[in-house]
Amino acid sequence: MIITKEIVDEFNEMLLKEGCIFKLELIEMSEAYPEHKLYNPEMKFVPANDKYLWNPSRLTIEVNNEFYKYMELFFQSKGIELEYNELGSRMWSKYGLKDILDKLDSMKECVKESEELQSGMELS
Repeated sequence: MIITKEIVDEFNEMLLKEGCIFKLELIEMSEAYPEHKLYNPEMKFVPANDKYLWNPSRLTIEVNNEFYKYMELFFQSKGIELEYNELGSRMWSKYGLKDILDKLDSMKECVKESEELQSGMELS
């Protein structure tokens, strides 16, 4: 399963209720890799409020193992297993790209069946 904005928003709501000073940000395909046709969305840590920060994009947020466990349990409850970069600062769905490709194959199969049905109707 891929990570969606709705899932990230739900997790961020939980963090907000706990008074957390950071949140997760979903990195859209057009921001990160506009040349790629398929993209498994990533997430990164960002300040929950950057009102008084000079350059929030340069801010490094380091979280503890307890938070990673908390986050992983949440995403596992959504059917998502997370993978991380070597710093643990970006994460994505381990099987997200596979799920995207499976959906594309399924869509191609549906189009093929639809075309076969249409050609059969034209012959009758």
